[in-house]
Amino acid sequence: MAMHIFPCRIRAFSAIIAVTAMGIGALAWRASIHSDSDHSSALAATPGAHHTEGSFWDTLNLKQATSGDQPVAGSRTPSELRDVLYKGSFAGTHPFGDWCVAEGRQLRPCPLLRDRFEYYINGLGEITPAEVRILIEDEARQAHGAMLATRIMAVFDAYWTVRNHEYPSRLDMADTSTWLPALREAQAFRKQTLGEDWARAFFAADDQEFMATLAQASAGQAPPPSPRDPVPMLTPDKDPQALRNERVARYGEDAAKSLEALDAEQAQFDRHVAEARQEWTRLQAQGNLSASAQEAQLKAFIAERVAPKNLRRAWALATVATR
Repeated sequence: MAMHIFPCRIRAFSAIIAVTAMGIGALAWRASIHSDSDHSSALAATPGAHHTEGSFWDTLNLKQATSGDQPVAGSRTPSELRDVLYKGSFAGTHPFGDWCVAEGRQLRPCPLLRDRFEYYINGLGEITPAEVRILIEDEARQAHGAMLATRIMAVFDAYWTVRNHEYPSRLDMADTSTWLPALREAQAFRKQTLGEDWARAFFAADDQEFMATLAQASAGQAPPPSPRDPVPMLTPDKDPQALRNERVARYGEDAAKSLEALDAEQAQFDRHVAEARQEWTRLQAQGNLSASAQEAQLKAFIAERVAPKNLRRAWALATVATR
């Protein structure tokens, strides 16, 4: 059965949901961002403009499914896009991150704006890249007005460029002599595209982690697990005790227990979704029931099993295959 990430897990592990990881030793490298020099002047003119991207490794090694040209206008309205997302994969979630608007209504560089962008980018697949931009702009406008929304979108456009950039430098994971030149190239491109303040705000933590990893690798030591590495998850082929040991070693006993509780909650949610799908199939075969009656009965079926905060998500997952 496919796993449907539980809402609380979406919030807790937001840093890893939107990226593709590739492993080297114990470390998984996250996906990165793409930038256009065309946006540098807009960012320089935007007080506190800020941008967010994946790790340096992802920047160099992976091209996101979101890559491509600058987003263009989409066809659906912001209200329609919210309806799609919050009846689908966003059900039961709230935006993480922040708009980074300080007192005096000034946009200030801070890493939380990157998180806010990535929250909406997680909707790709249900909405298009162009529609992601439409939705972010509308949310920013509602929160802070048209002028600040324009500045925020200048940051987003630059972030999108960085997020999808393909670097020409050769990065050989087995040859640490290629690492630092690749990092310097990425840093120069970020600075050119985002401006120095925004580039530092978005990527300083990534670069610090990179340099620590480089030092360990150069000394012949295995890199430690990164906070952004995918959290070890329970799968059918994974030994539960081995999984627990891995989690305890990485996060500690208390966090491992919390993750076990989430595993149990997730498993229960998945069972209820499977039951609801079977019930939906049965109801649709009832020729004497109208479509509205079928939906009403399924909603009642789900409400008996699923917590109120997850009702819309369970409904979407139970019915999506047959719509």
